[in-house]
Amino acid sequence: MKILQLIDTLNPGGAERMAVNYANSLIDFGQESFLITTREEGDFIKLLNKEVKYYFLRREKVFDKKSILKFKKLLQYHDIDIVHAHGTSWFYAVLCKLTGSKFKLIWHNHYGASKEMSLYRKKLLILFSWFFDGIISVNQELKEWANDQLKARKSICLVNFVLGKDDRRIKNNTGLNVICIANLKPVKNHKLLLDACDLVSNEIKINLHLIGQEFGDDYSNELNREFNKRSYVKYHGGVLDPGPILNKMQVGVLSSNSEGMPMVILEYGIAGIPVVSTDVGACRNIVGENASIVSVGDVKGMAAAIKEYLIDSDRAEKDSREFRERVLEKFSAQSVIPDYLQFCKNL
Repeated sequence: MKILQLIDTLNPGGAERMAVNYANSLIDFGQESFLITTREEGDFIKLLNKEVKYYFLRREKVFDKKSILKFKKLLQYHDIDIVHAHGTSWFYAVLCKLTGSKFKLIWHNHYGASKEMSLYRKKLLILFSWFFDGIISVNQELKEWANDQLKARKSICLVNFVLGKDDRRIKNNTGLNVICIANLKPVKNHKLLLDACDLVSNEIKINLHLIGQEFGDDYSNELNREFNKRSYVKYHGGVLDPGPILNKMQVGVLSSNSEGMPMVILEYGIAGIPVVSTDVGACRNIVGENASIVSVGDVKGMAAAIKEYLIDSDRAEKDSREFRERVLEKFSAQSVIPDYLQFCKNL
């Protein structure tokens, strides 16, 4: 069984991280593995296992005949059985199916805002979902939505996973450091984070570290102005490996308005830092009792949760240790890939 991961780009992001994780993990499970990007490459290409067969299609427009022809030839040459399309790349895979290529198509729905997509995009997805052989949803709510709205023959809920080490990292503590890893997009609600940290910084001295790609749009430009107003904020931009920075952190924060199953929560867990998150997507189910969950938009609640972890080292140590153990047990390739391979075989 030959499985190919399809993604539009490998720029840093949650769906892109999972496309790489699946491709790499299949190698570890003795499978031949493939990954193709359609529009761009990106920094995450550096994370690919050397044994993963990687190709870039250089797609320049929606209906790009040259790239579709290249894709079809690659599928035929490698005798691909399953195309696992992440995020919006499902459209490209369907176009290829419409031109006569024979393969099983899985769509991986990573995004918590699926139910709020535009009417046009929703109608397009529903129409073309007739060509999906299977759907993977990252949380139960999205699985129920897919079962109700879409036309795939099979559906499964599979959690995201991290490729972590068994040894716990030793943190180099330098001050009271808070971190948020999130690309500069409105759905990530950086304003909530900044307002909460303003309240915390009025009482105790903190450093807020921000990691995420910016896009040169109004939102990114406005955020950069807000960052510059605050002496306690350090914006690192996009970072391929946040590990060395995470090692120095005391609290990891997610402030989003909407999510599916955010990879960043798992990254905080593997790094051994306590988590403060808004109550979105699968976050509450991921962290269990080992984190602080606050309502979306609750500035005071987020500020209080961050402050408590900074001043109560015993609770921070307990929650971070237990959450890391939970991540290694429930959100690892060893716990997900066997179910994934069985799902693929049953299509």
